[in-house]
Parts: sequence; structure tokens; C-alpha cells
Amino acid sequence: MRKHKFLSICASVLLSLSVLTTGVLADTAESTASDISTASDTSTSETDTTTNTVVAKSSEMGFPCDKLTDPNSASIYMVSLDTDTVVYTYNPDERRPMASMTKIMTYIVTAETVSDLQNTRTTVPESVAEELEGTGSSLAEIQTGESFTIYELLNLMMVPSGNDAALTLAKYVDSLNITADDPQYDEDGDGKMSCVELMNKKAAELGCTNTHFVNPNGLNSDQQYTTCRDMAKIALATEENINYRKRFKERDTDLTPDVTNAISHATCTSAHDLGAAAILTVTKGGGTARMISKYRPSCPIICCTTDETVCRQLNLSWGVIPLMIEEATNTDDLFERAVQAGEDAGLLHDGELVVMTAGVPLGISGTTNLMKVHVVGHILVTGRGVTEQTCCGSLCVCRNGEEALRTFQDGDILVIAQTSNTLLPLVRKASGLILEDSNPNGHGAIAGMSLNIPVIIGAENATRILKSGAVVTLDAERGMVSCNSTRSM
Repeated sequence: MRKHKFLSICASVLLSLSVLTTGVLADTAESTASDISTASDTSTSETDTTTNTVVAKSSEMGFPCDKLTDPNSASIYMVSLDTDTVVYTYNPDERRPMASMTKIMTYIVTAETVSDLQNTRTTVPESVAEELEGTGSSLAEIQTGESFTIYELLNLMMVPSGNDAALTLAKYVDSLNITADDPQYDEDGDGKMSCVELMNKKAAELGCTNTHFVNPNGLNSDQQYTTCRDMAKIALATEENINYRKRFKERDTDLTPDVTNAISHATCTSAHDLGAAAILTVTKGGGTARMISKYRPSCPIICCTTDETVCRQLNLSWGVIPLMIEEATNTDDLFERAVQAGEDAGLLHDGELVVMTAGVPLGISGTTNLMKVHVVGHILVTGRGVTEQTCCGSLCVCRNGEEALRTFQDGDILVIAQTSNTLLPLVRKASGLILEDSNPNGHGAIAGMSLNIPVIIGAENATRILKSGAVVTLDAERGMVSCNSTRSM
């Protein structure tokens, strides 16, 4: 499933860099989102009088805004990645110095060029200190002759924004003597591609038309520039190439976690392990959503809140899709409203598994202490019942007999395309059967009737829709499988 994010690129600040480096490499503490106002121009809102909705100026320029004036940034480009919609722009195509955002492209080129980042090592050459002397550079304070892995240098470049680390990486890439396969990017004509030349080539491949690099660290030069629109393309390419699930598994947990942090980490772990469609959190002040966001889960974070200001602020948090809901007096009602809001927004669908988190007592910020696993919807699967019994139990979803023999537990409701004699010992211990095969004379139907257990046949796509471990009610008389419970921790 596509990662849902809201990306704001402002050329005059390093907001983009701080957001990306946290997701790319840095395992440092992430700051909580503040109430950031993004300025706009003074153009008057255009309204479609027929529908009374604001109309975009163009698909490339976003929507007008007459409520915010006097931009703090020289250039602004905002795009919703949920809908591929340009939301707002202000001088998006004017060339600007990119400063340390240069390092994002240095990272991309290095990561794509070096196959083993963890084990490839290089030594800091003497020329690095010589070239940076007197430039006032931000440094990682690495010393001539020191040896680092490429991965370590990437961290030293992205976290403290070390120009010395960036230059060391570039010199390593230069030393690989990569053959120039396209003369137009071989700017010095030596038949080899330097790191900077690879950066310019990569920018062109990403569709950047107003970007040019002359160094890997962002030191000011008239020949080094980009635009907000181009930088958004570079940032998006970086995000799409990050394996967040792998990064989460390799990440060290906090040494002194509090309850909120521990529940947030467990929520992300459960979502990854269960292949959840989304993480659904209910929050008063937004802290829970931001805490989950810092772990960069691979599924969307749907955050429901009753506070309109918090809802707006959460648009700036990585991976968070904020939704408004009404107040509730108990957790069951709260979760039901949150799930319904996700369904109404088209973000959740029947049969999908979500991991939910909130805090009790309700209405108090900073009390995240509850996690639930929930299957969306009431009627999950329908088919034809061949018996009249009803049962409630945990699902064991299997794509083949081998998986069933390996994972089935006594009392489970077995979900499989069709049973066989090999699976008969499991069928005898099953609470019920949900079969994709529609043959009323098939093995599973006959076995179920003989054992007098509830059986549904012809349950189309049951092994894809249903999830192992979910607790459901199997009503064979009506031929339906419904969700009737959540599991909490």
C-alpha cells in the first residue's frame, strides 16, 4: 500500500532535510511537530459558484489562498501525496541555492552506486580538509586518515550535516572510475562519471529541469541551484527508496522508554508482523500519532482527533492522515467512530486488519496505554452454508495444506481453498470451515456435515480477505462470516 504523507518543500529552510534524514538514516530523537504556518500569496480565492468549492489555479500551481499573506519563505511547493494534488505554490520554479539539501542527492547517488554500504570502507583523504579550509563549513569533525564504512559516512553527512563527510563520500565515488555512458553528463570530458556528474544525471532522470550541482555538500556557487518543484521530486524519490520495515527492525529501541513510547513501538511491531492495512490512533493532543510517526511504519497512520487545530497540525507529521471525529464516552464507541471515519474517508475497507491505539481514561493527553487488533467491517465474507451451525473462534488462514499443517491450532476456524484427506485430522479439531471451493460435494463440505460443524463453501477470496488470528463469528445457516470482537493488549 502506498505510503501516505504530506510533503512541504520550502527552499529557504532545511525543513525537508530534517524530515528526510530522520527517515533515511538517522536514529536520533525526533522532535515533535510544532504549529507551523505555511504562508501564501495574496491572490483571491477562486470559487466555483455552482458547487461552492475552491478551484485550483492549475494542476501545476495549486489552490489560491487569501487568508495567509507575507510569505516567510522565498519559494514554497506543497503537494499531497495521498491524491497527487499540488496544494499550494509560491515561486516554485525560481532557481535558489539549495545549501545542505544538496546532501539528499549525494545520499541517493552514493546509495545507488555502492552495493554494500555496511561493509565498504574508505579513508578520509588529506584533500578534504584542504578544500574545506576557510569555507565556514558545518563539519562532522572527521580527521584525515580515519577509516569509516560508507554507511557511517552517510550518517555523518546527514545527521550533523557534515560537509567533510559529503566530500569524503564524493571522492570515494570518484575513485570508482565509473564509465560515462552518456557524453552529455560527462562535463569534464574525461570519459568517467564523477559523483557530481552522477548527481546531475540522476536529477535529470527524476525529471528535474532547473537543478545543477557542482559540489556534493551545498557550498554556495552560482552554478549550484534548484527549485522547490525540483527539490520535491528529489525528496519524493528518496522517500520511495527507503525500506522502512527493514529500518524499523534494525532500529534500537529507546533506552528509557515511557508507556506511550513502548505502546507506540509495539503498535508498529504488530502492524508489521500482521501486515496491517493501517495503524489507527485516537489522540487528543497529537502526541501518540507523532510518537508512532517517528518509527516510520510501512503502513499509513490514520489519526482521529476531536480537536480541529490538532487535526490541521498533524498534516505536517510524516505518514499521518488526520481525521476529525466526535467525542465519545467509552473506548468501544471511540474506536467504532474512528473505524467509521476511516471507512468514510475511503482509507479502510471491510476485511482489512488495523492496529488501534488510544489512552484511557479518555480525554487526557499523554495517556496512551491501550492497543487493539481489529478487523474492519461487520460482514467480512459470504458464501453458501452447507450446515446450520454457528461458531465463534480464531481464524487460521492457509493458502495450502502444508501451511495448514504447520500453523493450525486446535479450535481454530480453518480458512482454505479446499480440504483433503491429509488435512482430516485438522478438520476433526476445527471449530468450523470456510472454503473457497464452491463444490457442495467436495471433501470439506462432506467432512463438515459428517462432523456436524459449521461450514461455508464458495467464500470467494476468503484466504486473501481474512487474517489469521482475527476473532469472527461463522454463521453457516446464513452463509456469512462477521467480525464480532477485537483483541486488546
